[in-house]
Amino acid sequence: MVNERENYVPNQVSRSKRLFNLLWAFLLSIWGGHGYLTGTLWLPSLRGASGLQYTNTSLSLMMVAIVLGCLNLIVPIVDHYDKRDNEHVYTNIEKILSISSVILIVTATAMAHGYM
Repeated sequence: MVNERENYVPNQVSRSKRLFNLLWAFLLSIWGGHGYLTGTLWLPSLRGASGLQYTNTSLSLMMVAIVLGCLNLIVPIVDHYDKRDNEHVYTNIEKILSISSVILIVTATAMAHGYM
């Protein structure tokens, strides 16, 4: 019987994807940090509209969503350097972070529009 651990090949994430994720996480954290410091997170819109501003509670929800989004971008980088046979753990973490971020963004947007 062949041992499955002997045939295991660690997950490989390309250098370009790792750099892209790191840069995107950095830019997302800068945007979120600026919004936090100014008290307003502005999301521009299309076709000349004024955009959407997150303030107060909706800003807090967006800050948590941004932190979760940054963590979600960094998980594949950590997975690349982790040579253990546990890719399923990182996949589950990514799913949880993605779903949580989307729920928070939808809730914050509903609050910013005045639906809640």
